[in-house]
Amino acid sequence: MAELKQNHSLLIRLGLSSDNHAISPLIIFSSLSPHGDLRYAATLFFTLTDPDTFLFNTLIRAFSLSQTPSISFLFYSDMLYRALSPNNFTFPSLIKSSSPSAIIHHGRQVHAHVLKFGFGSDVYALNALAHMYVIFGLLGDARKVFDRMPVRIVVSWTIMISGYAQWGLWMRLSLFSSSCHKRIMLLGMLSLRLSLATIDFERLLVCFIG
Repeated sequence: MAELKQNHSLLIRLGLSSDNHAISPLIIFSSLSPHGDLRYAATLFFTLTDPDTFLFNTLIRAFSLSQTPSISFLFYSDMLYRALSPNNFTFPSLIKSSSPSAIIHHGRQVHAHVLKFGFGSDVYALNALAHMYVIFGLLGDARKVFDRMPVRIVVSWTIMISGYAQWGLWMRLSLFSSSCHKRIMLLGMLSLRLSLATIDFERLLVCFIG
């Protein structure tokens, strides 16, 4: 960070402290690098007179991974205030910020914006929504999102399998497995086996076979 701050001082002397192209690399490093400083990144961001969608997404993502994920919503609100449209990189991070806050209305608002801005078919946004609903224990909402996916990848199946298993909805899982491609279902289960030691994998397998 010491070298980055020296570079920032140089940009100030050159009159480039508000130049997007000059400041962007500093914001990216300080917000996303393990050796960065997110607070300093935000300070740099607010020196810009015309930040673009990419920079907003960078800060939204960075705060979604931080100890204060709710700040992501402040950047998102500012983004909309400036009449900048979100893109397919905006929503997964924003949805991620909804879950730790334990405030479901934030998540539902983001869901509405996913549809409003035309990302109702984006598998990554939909996976993030389904995962958010699973975290809140709203398996019915997660299933609705899953059912409306035009394309489902292994992650999509894994989210639902793990959701039913984690919340103990074994009968729902049995009904769920009867209507899907078993090869894809099995791949999802193997992913769980590797990453979720808390799930009763043997019971999950019985539901799958049965």
